[in-house]
Amino acid sequence: MVADRRPLVRRGLRALIDSEPDLEVVAELSSRINPAAALRGCVAPVVVLDAELPDGDLPGLIAELTRPPLGAAIVLLVEQLSSERAFEFLRLGARAVLERNDGSADLLRAIRMLAAGEAFLSPRVAGLLVDGLHRGGWQPRPRTTDDLGLLTARECEIFRLVAEGRTNRQIAGSLFISEATVKSHFNRIGKKLRIANRVQAVILAYELGLITGEEEPAPDSR
Repeated sequence: MVADRRPLVRRGLRALIDSEPDLEVVAELSSRINPAAALRGCVAPVVVLDAELPDGDLPGLIAELTRPPLGAAIVLLVEQLSSERAFEFLRLGARAVLERNDGSADLLRAIRMLAAGEAFLSPRVAGLLVDGLHRGGWQPRPRTTDDLGLLTARECEIFRLVAEGRTNRQIAGSLFISEATVKSHFNRIGKKLRIANRVQAVILAYELGLITGEEEPAPDSR
């Protein structure tokens, strides 16, 4: 579903998404009024949501969309991101946060990843999240690098790349493995480190001192 207050934006998003053979816009919403009716009958929906949607508070709308029976995954579109806003949006329940001037490829990648049950964090959002946690005075629970001893060398490498915001495709390309192998590794990492998704991976990597919020160079794709 595309939820945006501006008709032209909704049409543009619909045209972009519907042009993809594996994606389809099943509903549009111009305000927070009755999103359940708009999504009735949809299976595992992803909602591309305008952060400034009128007629209600954003936390309430995200809660309504994400809780059962809808259980939607939220891609939140915002005008400008700060570290504080990125952290707050993820805490509210968004599984991906994008600025409106981000590329269409990032939006489509986020939709596909959320539809597959994952979260999407670009390197920029991952950095903003960690920076917000640090500057906001958040005190992480005690963790030590001994936790990484539970991981194999390859799992540790993949954990670090996930925490930096790399997609499964980027990780697979840089390590010369398949995306399915990356997913399999991350599932094992999650069980060993007691994390369920990429957002928790970023937080844990911050706790372990593996990332600092500063921009990292892209992995070598050769």
